[in-house]
Amino acid sequence: MTILYLMAYWYTYSKWYILGSWFVTYLLNVAFKKLWLSPLLVNAVAIAMLAAGIYFKMIQGKEVGSSMLNVYMPIVFASILFNIIIFSYRKITNYIKNNK
Repeated sequence: MTILYLMAYWYTYSKWYILGSWFVTYLLNVAFKKLWLSPLLVNAVAIAMLAAGIYFKMIQGKEVGSSMLNVYMPIVFASILFNIIIFSYRKITNYIKNNK
């Protein structure tokens, strides 16, 4: 599976998880002012929810793999990518301001 195929698959099946992850990441960035903290919190909550689903037998067998692929991975990847974009934007705007 190539990365483009994976991203198209995520967009088709997991777009609401990705949008929710961006929204929560934005709220956490506003609340904590630390770009590295919000993906860690999003990752921790996603792992806890996945583990709870497995523990309470809401997710069983092959559903565990598809839940990892369709829910957990897009949430964490979107949160990390969102913060990388914010970090890059801040660095570029800071560089432009300092060189004027």
